Amino acid sequence: MSEARRQGRLFGRADAVDYRIGQLLCREARDGSSSWPSRQVCEAMEVVATKALADGFHAGVLNSRGTVRRAEGGGQERELAARYRAWAQPLAFEFPFVSQVLEQIATSYDREATYWDSEGARQQRMEF
Repeated sequence: MSEARRQGRLFGRADAVDYRIGQLLCREARDGSSSWPSRQVCEAMEVVATKALADGFHAGVLNSRGTVRRAEGGGQERELAARYRAWAQPLAFEFPFVSQVLEQIATSYDREATYWDSEGARQQRMEF
């Protein structure tokens, strides 16, 4: 990772490299345990701790969701927001950057839940 970042700086592509690294780090398999990402990923993210890395990680998480079968309202997104907050809280002291990134992901899912709630209400009004 450090060599890729060095090359990115050398060629004026540091942000692009950090963004891609963030996308790659979010792909770590979730083993079903109550914690994610792993300690190794958290340590790597804390060392870099750039906005580009956070943005890449966030984009990777959102893109990894895949196809979504829409239920009514934003319930699915609220569940995801709760999951990411549960992962963020235990990391807050030891890995504050990672915790903040996970909290930002949760917040984006909160916004999406609100959107889908209002979209569902709008569709119901349109049926009449």
